[in-house]
Parts: sequence; C-alpha cells; structure tokens
Amino acid sequence: MSKDFWVSSSPKQGEPDFLKDYGLWIFAWQCNYSALPSPPQIHRYLEFYSISHMYEGSGWFIGEDSPVVEMTAGDVLLIKPFYNNGCGGLNDNYIEDSISFFGPVADFMARSGIFVNGVQHLGKSRRLLPIIELCRNPTKESQYRANMLLQQLLMELFLQRNQPVSEHRQKIEELLNSIKDTPAHWWTVNEMADFCNLSISQFRRIFQKQTGMRPKEYLLESKIKYAANLLSFSEIRIQAVAEIVGFMDPFHFSRVFKKIMKVSPRKYALYLKLKRSTK
Repeated sequence: MSKDFWVSSSPKQGEPDFLKDYGLWIFAWQCNYSALPSPPQIHRYLEFYSISHMYEGSGWFIGEDSPVVEMTAGDVLLIKPFYNNGCGGLNDNYIEDSISFFGPVADFMARSGIFVNGVQHLGKSRRLLPIIELCRNPTKESQYRANMLLQQLLMELFLQRNQPVSEHRQKIEELLNSIKDTPAHWWTVNEMADFCNLSISQFRRIFQKQTGMRPKEYLLESKIKYAANLLSFSEIRIQAVAEIVGFMDPFHFSRVFKKIMKVSPRKYALYLKLKRSTK
C-alpha cells in the first residue's frame, strides 16, 4: 500500500500568520498508513491533536483511562495532546488516514467536549481525504476550507456521540428485525455495529443494555427460536430446519438447540407431534 506523509513544519516553529489569526493549524497528515499487528500497550503521547480514520483492517486502542477497545474498519480515533495511549493492528494490519493539528480553536473544542479522546464509528468512506487534498494547496483559501471541513467533521462526531437514546434504540430495533428476517445469516459483531453506525464498544454496551444479552448470544437464541417455531408448525425434517437457520452441521445445531431449549430438537419435534395427535 502506498504512503503519503507530509509535515509543513514543526508545531514549535509556529503557524503562518493567517492561520494564527484563524486559530487552527493542520500541520501534518498521513494517507494509506499501514500498521502491523502488535500487543496492546500504552507507548506514546502526542504534543498535538490527532484524528485518524481506519478504513481497512482491524486494530486496537488503549488509553490511560480506557481499557483495550477493539477497532474495525470505519472507526475513527481522536487523541488530545499529552494523553497517554497506544494503538496498533489486531489480527491483521490496519490502513488509516490521519490529520495532526493544534491551535486555540482546537483547545476550545476540547474544553467544550466537542473533541474527546476515544473511538467512534465514522463509516468506511475516506472522510479525511478531502481535507488532506485541500491541505496540499498552500493558498489561504484552501487552508481555510480544510479547517472548516475538519471542524464540521468533529462537530458531526460530537452530535453522533450525543444522539438521543431513542435513536440508538431505534437502530437496534431495526437490527433485531433484520436478524429475524435473515435466519440463515451469521451476523458478525462488526456487521451489527456497522448496521447501527456505532463503534464495536458502543454497540456492545447499547445492545446489551437494550436486550439484556450479548450480540452473539442473541443471534444464537434468535436462530433456535426460529427453528423451534418451524418445528411447531410443520413436518419439516430437522436437518432442513438446521440449514434454514444457517447450521450446516446438524450435530452442532442439535447441541445448540438443546443448550437453549433444554431438550433436543428430535425430542422437541416428537413432543409436538404427540401433542397434536391427542387433540
């Protein structure tokens, strides 16, 4: 993967006068940066603000006041100056765009809670790239436009973090309906989080609060309840039922069914058949 890295000058050298008046200076960026897998550990702090967007791969993040957070494609990482943290690839490398900046406007956004440390979901579209393209042009107009786009993006992330709880609940409900409508599909946690436009950590927390179950537990129970419903109202063979709910191995299906329903699918089907015959 090709790399593009640029630094206009060190932050310590000071920003151009017109950006000093503006109050925000984007002084460095990276495109297509690839990080290899590494064990989670705090190993750095930055002397400036940083926003990085992982649009491919998977990774991790840990902060001085945060446990290890799993990152997936589409997540964005915000870091304030002098915040001890670490990040890296998870099972494979990750590819990111990033922007480094500072100034009184950035300090204001941090003090007001618009810019906070941590991970959010932004989507896989490379949202930092248009800002970086503007930064390549040294004209005053282009630099102003880049700053404005960056501030708009940070405000969008702020509003996303502070969405009403009802909007999160609605997205979770839409997801639950989609899970019911696609019984054969094995949803990954990444897919579920992406469907709800949430980071994995946000999604896990909100999903469990709303359903009382972890995502994978809910998925299995949904499949087994769908299978039990099929067995209740039809004479369909158990192996066919297993395939309808995504189990290619009927023995695996039987084990999971028994764990959730407390009885094997064969005994469950026989009981229902017997019950119908006595009516």
